[in-house]
Amino acid sequence: MDAVQYHPTGVAYPEQIVGQLVTEKVRGSGQLVNDKGRRFIFDLETRDTVSAAIIRECQERGTGSDQHGHGRGWLDRR
Repeated sequence: MDAVQYHPTGVAYPEQIVGQLVTEKVRGSGQLVNDKGRRFIFDLETRDTVSAAIIRECQERGTGSDQHGHGRGWLDRR
């Protein structure tokens, strides 16, 4: 394998659909925010850049965590 393809966004709530992928169209129509509602990256960056930003936000700044201790970000589509 020459490369890994990242898909940065998946469903974390509700539990019945955990792990489902969020399409680029849906992701592009919202803003990625932390648990304080602050935007931490321009949403239309490449998948690898968005993935890295989500991981960094979860590790460095904290975005809350689920019952398993996994960090999370939010897709605000207001």
